[in-house]
Amino acid sequence: MIAARRRFAMRRLWPDVRLGQHLMGTSVTDTVAKAFALALSDQRAVLKRWTGLARGIGTLLPDSLLSASVYQIGTVDVLLRSLEKEREPLVYEQVKSDEEVRREFHYQCILSQNWVCSAYEIFRLLKSRKLVSDNPEFDALAHDLRLLRIPFDKHQIAADGELPGPIEFRSPPSPFHETQYYLYDPNDALRGYDMLLGVAADGSVMWNTVDGTNGETKWLVRSALSDRIIAVFAPHSENGGPGR
Repeated sequence: MIAARRRFAMRRLWPDVRLGQHLMGTSVTDTVAKAFALALSDQRAVLKRWTGLARGIGTLLPDSLLSASVYQIGTVDVLLRSLEKEREPLVYEQVKSDEEVRREFHYQCILSQNWVCSAYEIFRLLKSRKLVSDNPEFDALAHDLRLLRIPFDKHQIAADGELPGPIEFRSPPSPFHETQYYLYDPNDALRGYDMLLGVAADGSVMWNTVDGTNGETKWLVRSALSDRIIAVFAPHSENGGPGR
């Protein structure tokens, strides 16, 4: 019953085709291109840093598209930073209807989730092929990205095989139901982790993660993850790639 209600609530967040009727005649391609152009103009300094990172990291795997992959997450990061900048005032005052805010945040969540998964794959590649030297900050960041990627793509808690047993979780209240509780059993093939999310003070999406290795929970903020990635990769950009 709980799962059914959660699915019902999710369907209500999906966009209604009628919402775009007032945009008839507007090209989706042009609109998306303009959105990126505005963001790239607004976040020039950040884009410049990502460009340098892409060139430096790319030298680690010269016969690949690794450089392009880094640049792509940088480009999406720039777009998300602009979205977050526009959302920040909404955290403190209501200047739009609840429906508008919920719909726009839904799209921001989609982009943020895809950005996290793409960033995770870059870290996984660098770590699995031993393309970077030992770095505690790199390892900690790779771990945090994994705490998000596993629930996103596998719908379960990261390293849930190490949990001592079932855990009871709370589903937040919604317009369709009050607060509910469900049991997460790591041995149940039908288990599913309904990760909580929210809006950080700077307008970023944030997620409440669970670490199966120790049972600890913590909030991870998308913009903070981006800042950490740029900081960790900064020496690579300056040196044209770290030593093995």
